[in-house]
Amino acid sequence: VPGPWGDIYSRLYRLMRDQSRSRAGLSHALWRFRQAGEAMPDGVVVLDAADHIEWMNPVAEEHLGRGLKRDRQQPITTLVRHPSFAAYLASPTYAEPLTLRGETERILSIQLVPYGDNEKLLLSRDITRWERLESVRRDFIANVSHELRTPLTVMKGFLETLSDTDRNDERTYRRSLELMTGQAERMQRLVEDLLMLSRLEDSRSLLREEPLDVPALVAALVNEGQAISRGNHRFSTKLDPVWLLASREEVRSAFTNLVTNAVHYTPPGG
Repeated sequence: VPGPWGDIYSRLYRLMRDQSRSRAGLSHALWRFRQAGEAMPDGVVVLDAADHIEWMNPVAEEHLGRGLKRDRQQPITTLVRHPSFAAYLASPTYAEPLTLRGETERILSIQLVPYGDNEKLLLSRDITRWERLESVRRDFIANVSHELRTPLTVMKGFLETLSDTDRNDERTYRRSLELMTGQAERMQRLVEDLLMLSRLEDSRSLLREEPLDVPALVAALVNEGQAISRGNHRFSTKLDPVWLLASREEVRSAFTNLVTNAVHYTPPGG
């Protein structure tokens, strides 16, 4: 169209074309965001300024037990009904994640991340396994601490006895030293267990596998067991010529526990 109207139509056309490209770019960016969100191993929920659900990925649906089609535009508090979450949502900052323990065995770590114009991302992570491992670790350390206290108390008592005993009483001295040696060996085993736990928890400590002659290892451990037993037990082994591809230190530790437990918990003559 010639004349002024032609310029107006041309400008409108360019404006509509730019808007169309902008919408296409935004649609593509939104599609990529959703693709990335769906690929994440953690749950992701997009909340608007009123804390209503705009979008969530499949992991979040599994964590919260609800679906996007059903709960779009619903307040997040209708899905997460824990009183502690309501207080967390109303808090001024979200520096630390919130741990939620529900009626099921699943334990979730929830983190809110503000962005945009009073909008938020809700990130959820299933930490059930890690919480259980941490509980086992705490129980183990508490038990080992208790077990260490007993032999220390026994050894202290014998040292006090020796301090007050006539040095010519060789029988008392010998008996006290034997019992203290046994308690020291008990503490050594507990410390070795603690060191083993530390190595297992250290992801940087990689196991080195090597060919392992099992009968030769067992024969060496039986000799150690006989030294601990001091002739109070009978030992016999029957092993096929088996080799393993394994960590020598780990297998030796496991077999040592079996042999020493057999010595300490088998009655004399057994």
